[in-house]
Amino acid sequence: MVRFRYAPRGAIISPNYSRILVRREFSQMGARLKITPARRWTIALLFSCGLAGGTEAQVQTRPTPSLQLNQPLTRDLKDGESHTYKLRLEDRMFARVVVMRQGVDVFMRALDGQRKKRTQVGDPFGRVGPLVLEFVAETAGDYFVEVNSRPHEMGGSYEVEYVESRVATNTDRTRMVAANHLGAGNNLRAEAEARLHRAALAEYDRARKLYIQINDKAGQAMSLQRIGRVYEAQSDYKTAMENYSSALALWREVKERRGEAYTINGMGGMHFYLGNLEMALPYFEQAGDIYREVGNKEGEGLSYNEIANVYRQKGDIAVALKYYQKALDLYREVGTKN
Repeated sequence: MVRFRYAPRGAIISPNYSRILVRREFSQMGARLKITPARRWTIALLFSCGLAGGTEAQVQTRPTPSLQLNQPLTRDLKDGESHTYKLRLEDRMFARVVVMRQGVDVFMRALDGQRKKRTQVGDPFGRVGPLVLEFVAETAGDYFVEVNSRPHEMGGSYEVEYVESRVATNTDRTRMVAANHLGAGNNLRAEAEARLHRAALAEYDRARKLYIQINDKAGQAMSLQRIGRVYEAQSDYKTAMENYSSALALWREVKERRGEAYTINGMGGMHFYLGNLEMALPYFEQAGDIYREVGNKEGEGLSYNEIANVYRQKGDIAVALKYYQKALDLYREVGTKN
């Protein structure tokens, strides 16, 4: 802080106001020394900018919190926010960090010491449940984990925990390569070009084959799920249904209820698009039951919305409105804007 004769004796004034006083001081000094007004204000401006730089240089940023093994941290997160954590790893070490979402949808990134991205994960299962980030440290040093909110989030809380650290195996490295293929496929699928969608299918299939190689059935299911989404976007609903059916069998084998519900809902959608309304309805109802069981209110709302679409298509508007209202109530409760 800076003291001036314009302020009461001993007073400490803000940096912004001090810059105004500096300019005034130099202006009056310049008048006594017969310096032209233009030069007086130039000198004052340069000095005040230097003062501002010195003031800002004193501001200290908050240290990045460290993740300690098996010591969870709980925080709130809302739209546009990103939280960063640090962990120390030796070379060739495998690390697993789990975020348990409690009403907020997030994606996670692992960064090396130069803040370059190592890997990124997200899943389509909504705002409740675990999200697992795994990566391998090729060299010893500090690594960083980012927890980022999805766009249009009203916010919720999450628990982040560093749950495992050990020497990396060949299986771990294969799983990392497969996850990177999934991420590349997601980036390609986000574009509207058919050429890029074909490239996305190739990336997903590479991931699927690697997951088969290490007998990772959840990874296989996710790969098939993403392949189905590409075919769905291309309006090839029968091929999409085939991939969803294969994914469903794997989700059930590993007892992943969130993946099961998501896939069943997708299969109902394929029946809807193919005009099989009576077949679509029980799929949406079953998905809604599972979402309710696992506490995923956003997924439950989505199922109500799909059920409403079936009744609207059948011409039963009164029933459709009832389910739309149930979906809307849940969307508002969990903060789903889109």
